[in-house]
Amino acid sequence: MGYAQYAPPPPRVDGNRLTIAKNAPPQLPWMCVKCGRPHHPQAPLTWRTIDFRWFPAWTNVFILVGLLPALVIQMILTKHARITLPCCASCDSRWGMTRLFSALSFLVPVLLCVGGLAIGVNAPASDRGSWILGSLVGLILSIIVVPLTTRAVFIAPRTVRTDFIDDYVIRLHGISPAFLAMFRAPPPGIGVGPR
Repeated sequence: MGYAQYAPPPPRVDGNRLTIAKNAPPQLPWMCVKCGRPHHPQAPLTWRTIDFRWFPAWTNVFILVGLLPALVIQMILTKHARITLPCCASCDSRWGMTRLFSALSFLVPVLLCVGGLAIGVNAPASDRGSWILGSLVGLILSIIVVPLTTRAVFIAPRTVRTDFIDDYVIRLHGISPAFLAMFRAPPPGIGVGPR
């Protein structure tokens, strides 16, 4: 005999975050999740399916032990969720550009390092060591700084992100206030008839 099926929790708004059921998505309003533009026949919405991944931030402490132990622990604790969200054409296009920004944020530092190494190898012997060392230090710094800056400036404003996933719910942020307003409870006394 199987276990009884429980109803998924209703969508909940906490500040600028929306918590929805992971395995039984709620009925979402017909408006863009990013800008709040409602569906219109001349400007229809598209439905974007996103695979979210999340692991607890405290697992980053294991980087002090080593990169491999940290990666193994994060892989074990990573939670996944696939959610389909409504998007207008312009927000969907901007969202799609984030893959390009993400790829360039890693590719540009590597290309600059290769260029610096090429110059260093062909530089006079007195300058060769400083060119090579400068390129490697630049690569290490930029492989951290450039992706973080790109994420903050270009990717985060264009996407919906998650900051929590468990076996039942996913919490999303980066959602338009108009979209969130569709899930907020009315103030006490509003919509309550006479008794």
